[in-house]
Amino acid sequence: FSTVIVAPVVEELVFRGVIFQRMRDNHGFLFSASVAGLCFGIIHFNLVQGIFGFFMGIVFAYIYERYHKLTACIAAHASVNILNILMVLPGLSPLYEELGRNIKLFYGAMLISGVLLIALLLLLKSSIKNTDYIPFSHVAVGE
Repeated sequence: FSTVIVAPVVEELVFRGVIFQRMRDNHGFLFSASVAGLCFGIIHFNLVQGIFGFFMGIVFAYIYERYHKLTACIAAHASVNILNILMVLPGLSPLYEELGRNIKLFYGAMLISGVLLIALLLLLKSSIKNTDYIPFSHVAVGE
């Protein structure tokens, strides 16, 4: 529950909703996405997850930049976490080990993951009506 629901919600609120969004108004997309991605990677306290988190942080920032909805980032983040959980379930651990040995299987799994992510983004795009961008600095809090 916490990996699929709580972590994506809290992490996207912090890293895309606060860090990226506040920096984006003054520093541009690439710098802001990189800093937010670096912070996102560091909090995973693991080199492999940190590197993966850095790049996924940039992807999530792009999703936010494109759709201007944290819900899109949260959905993408949750789907990545679900895939990671499925990879390490006891019954699937032989598949996980085989992915490390079989490059064709690995690329097939990556292709399927990419197709699922694209399908998710297309689904989100069709459900998002208002994509007007409002800079964070112009949002009034408490009104």
